[in-house]
Formats: sequence, C-alpha cells, structure tokens
Amino acid sequence: MKTILISAAVGSVALIGAIALAQQPAAGSLAEITVSASRMNAKPVVSTVGWPRTPVNEVTLSYAISAAGLDLTTDAGKADLEKRVRDAAMDVCKEIGRQYPDSTPDDAACAKAAASKAMVKVRKLVTAAEVAAAK
Repeated sequence: MKTILISAAVGSVALIGAIALAQQPAAGSLAEITVSASRMNAKPVVSTVGWPRTPVNEVTLSYAISAAGLDLTTDAGKADLEKRVRDAAMDVCKEIGRQYPDSTPDDAACAKAAASKAMVKVRKLVTAAEVAAAK
C-alpha cells in the first residue's frame, strides 16, 4: 500500500500549515504535539510526486500544535490544550476530505481517531507539568 504525506508547503495546505507552524515552539520542544490523520482513497489517485507514478491508496496529513503558554496544572489549561488537539484533528481531516472527497472514514471518525492518538502526548505533557509543579 503506497502512502503519501501531504506537506504543509504544498498547494492550498500552505496557508493552514503556516498557521499551525506559527503556533509551533522551537523544534524538538516537549510542548509540541503532532496531530496526524490518515484516510483511505476509495478510488486510488495517481501521485504527481516522485517516480514512478503510482496509485495513492492512503493519504496522511499532520498539523503541529503547541502547548506553549498554557498552564497544564489547571483544568482550564488542560481543557484548552484538549480543544486545540480536537480542533486540529477536525481541521486536518476536513483538509484531507476536501482534497480527496472519496476518502474514508468520514471527517468525524477520522478526527476522533486522530485526536485519540494525539491525546497520548497531551496526557504526558499534563503529567510532566504536574510533576514539575509538585517539586
């Protein structure tokens, strides 16, 4: 199964990617969360990237968000970060759906799966913040 990673620097994704990158802290920061979503194409699309030209069955797109500026020891800070993750998950899935309308699953199921994967990092960040605050 061939996979393609749509870069935030390509086509109409550039603006959305720029917004996500503007929120991103320095590379390698612990406060960065990557929200990734994958959808399958019902009708494989022939890639215009690379050689040979092969059908693309799965499309993956990722957005980076930041926890910078949030107090993760408070309920409000945790809720804000979780909202950022859910919103980014829905945005990334809608963008894939816009570019590949025949892809599955639908936006809601895609976003739920993408947010669930990213929440693992959210929990780690919250735990780290709580441990640091307890010292």
